[in-house]
Amino acid sequence: MSTRREYQKMYQRSYRGRNKANILIQNKNRYQKLKYEVLSYYSSGEIKCKWCGFNDIRALVIDHIGNDGSSNRKTLMSSSIYAYLKKNDFPNGFQVLCHNCNWIKEVSRKLTSRDFLIEQEIGEL
Repeated sequence: MSTRREYQKMYQRSYRGRNKANILIQNKNRYQKLKYEVLSYYSSGEIKCKWCGFNDIRALVIDHIGNDGSSNRKTLMSSSIYAYLKKNDFPNGFQVLCHNCNWIKEVSRKLTSRDFLIEQEIGEL
């Protein structure tokens, strides 16, 4: 005979199979609400990129001001940066950027003086 735990596991698997579309919609809505809340907090209520002012929430992301995103992601106890930030009472060190500005920041960070000199030489050819 099955234990209660095994029964619950089978029931949940069956329920998720029957209601997959609704569950996906609920999860998407929950994620969008969470993203909106976090972006709103880090942009002081007016959701926009801190650098350029772009305000389409689909292209806005959280940026680690101190460029420590890689090490921070390794320690996250959540799969979502938004869930982590909310759970930890919105810690300092984060800002809202659009994907373009976030990419520009990353490229600029990686650009060493040697790379800059090579670019100048190539540009002058």
